Amino acid sequence: MNCVIFPEVKVGKGSLVGAGSILTKDLPPGQITVGNPAKIIGPASKIKLTGSNKPAYPWRYHFHRGYPKEIVDIWMKERP
Repeated sequence: MNCVIFPEVKVGKGSLVGAGSILTKDLPPGQITVGNPAKIIGPASKIKLTGSNKPAYPWRYHFHRGYPKEIVDIWMKERP
């Protein structure tokens, strides 16, 4: 399912836009937004990896399949 992000609307780093959402305003970093119109429902850090208490987001720290090694290396350097 698609989402719609209006022109010039900024999605903050590490944020998640839910399927079917229509985002009309800037989304701060690290937030989850869903709905039509999209509303912030909380921090992305609340989403945990299955079977652990570790945060799933930012996803780029856990999912690398298909991405160039140079990009993954940059992501790993950003990791806190």
